Amino acid sequence: MKHSVVYTNTDSHWDNALPLGNGVYGAMLYYEKNVLHMPTNHYEVYYNREEHVLPEEQLKAMPIADNPGEAHEARVKMADGNRPVGGEPFAEYRNHRQPSYKANWAGKISGQHPKTGDFAFRFAEELKGADNKLALYTEDAKTVFTLGGAKKVCIDTRIARKDCIISRIEQSESGLLSAFEIELTPQRDMVFPSVTYTQTDEKTFVYTVEHTFGKKVFRFAGMVRLVGAKGKMNEKTHGAAIEITEAGKEFYILTSVFTDFNYEKPETDGIAVMDAYENSIEEMYTEHKAYWDAFFKKSSISIPDKFLEHIYFINQYALDCCSGKDGVMKHHACGLNGLWDTRHPNLWGSMWYWDVNIQAAFAGVFSSNRLDLAKVFSDGLLSYVDLAKRYAKNIHNAPGIAGDYPYEFYYCVWPWCAQYLWFLYEYSLDKDYLEKDAYPLFLGLCEFYCAIFKYDETRGYYSVYPDICPEQGPLSHDTVITVSSVKYLFKFTLEAAEILGKDDAILGKVKEIMNNMAPYAISEEGLCGKHLKDSEDAPDNLFVRHPSMLMPLFPIGEVGLHSDADTVEILKNTITYLEDRSEIGIFIGSWLAAGAAR
Repeated sequence: MKHSVVYTNTDSHWDNALPLGNGVYGAMLYYEKNVLHMPTNHYEVYYNREEHVLPEEQLKAMPIADNPGEAHEARVKMADGNRPVGGEPFAEYRNHRQPSYKANWAGKISGQHPKTGDFAFRFAEELKGADNKLALYTEDAKTVFTLGGAKKVCIDTRIARKDCIISRIEQSESGLLSAFEIELTPQRDMVFPSVTYTQTDEKTFVYTVEHTFGKKVFRFAGMVRLVGAKGKMNEKTHGAAIEITEAGKEFYILTSVFTDFNYEKPETDGIAVMDAYENSIEEMYTEHKAYWDAFFKKSSISIPDKFLEHIYFINQYALDCCSGKDGVMKHHACGLNGLWDTRHPNLWGSMWYWDVNIQAAFAGVFSSNRLDLAKVFSDGLLSYVDLAKRYAKNIHNAPGIAGDYPYEFYYCVWPWCAQYLWFLYEYSLDKDYLEKDAYPLFLGLCEFYCAIFKYDETRGYYSVYPDICPEQGPLSHDTVITVSSVKYLFKFTLEAAEILGKDDAILGKVKEIMNNMAPYAISEEGLCGKHLKDSEDAPDNLFVRHPSMLMPLFPIGEVGLHSDADTVEILKNTITYLEDRSEIGIFIGSWLAAGAAR
């Protein structure tokens, strides 16, 4: 049985749009108020948003600090002056205590995410209110939209492996699809770019966009090619309408985008590529089918609960659509919202690797035979290693790879991400990958944490301070998420060293710290009995932004049903507490469910 998502005789709206993508170029389709909308996005456009875009460019722009470690010491003093008050109700009250904390963490320009371009199919007035159906056929990786009855138009859309969106239009008579529109509308906090619209002939239409970021000028060209039809372009506010002046019962609309990453003159060089696309539509269809047939042959499963089965299929499909593999922007992997991060409030544009939402996106790849997607995550993380090494020296005056780059004291971030590289080895048993890619990262992180964790004579164990649970706070000693993720990093680094026959000098220190780390913080009896809490510094029953204290339970499995009865009771109480005291968000439910299953 194939899987689909279908809207019949209803508006679907942007937040229920149907996704298409080839990994780096994406579209989402929805029907609303008699218009079929197709906003598009391309990673080379969306993330080309500053003067220094690629990790190697960012490294060149990051000077070596005159006083390494000065920033670390300044933050420690600030933390010492901001001790939390017991019972404070804020989920992120470190901001109240430390209002100047990292307000503009990497010089990003708020809201400046270039749009690739929104498209819209407009229909003859006589089809207004007609029966309609918009469907995503998951295994075929295509959408099909039909409108009308006796007079009917059908639009089959898919994204080729090449960066070409192919829409095949079939209409019972000419004129039912009246126009194809291009839109580039302003958005909040955005300096609107220079946009020009050009019709080069009766079938080719170009919009050229120019952004200025610092000293860099970034240009890209979006192109529309009619195949088997003719059109006339009319500019409008923030866009252009291509009136379909001549078309038979079947024709094609091809759309693509060309950036100055790959083309010296995108607005002219792209035309030759569009010529090639026009002459190879059937070949692109064949390639598209072969790719997705192979994809689902490798990942198909059967689940008795067919709703869950649909969720499984569409999520595996969607991640491959937006993973970023084989693209210039591989360091961003799938971003916070994939290729469909096209408007507020989703338009966050986070650096992907430190944000737990991204890790949730990739969590399912190990159970679905998609180690190729796990490698996408691995490659993305590894692209930042040189930056994190310089950051370790500059900010902390520490050796190795900074586990908190680019957010000071978010110490759980890189060891959490490194778990995925260990999982990739565990599932693949690829010793070559372990030795060349994963183990050097593990070792560099261990060097950093051996410098960051200090033995505390008063506590009698190795401690880290100040430490921050992401998005939560306060500035703490030994957050559960940091201690558990670093402990797990140490554990699998030692396992990897044994597998590879390594005897690096740092490993002795790793073992010493791993066996003498802080205990996890536990609340007093409260709303849900004793439960894990962020840290010893956090008030009991604090409302939290995400269930970080489940890390020892899931994914690392340090504690669970195999633990002693008191620990099991604390874990159960923790899940109950988090169900009631967590912010509703995209990833909380899955983490709670996984923890409860464990």
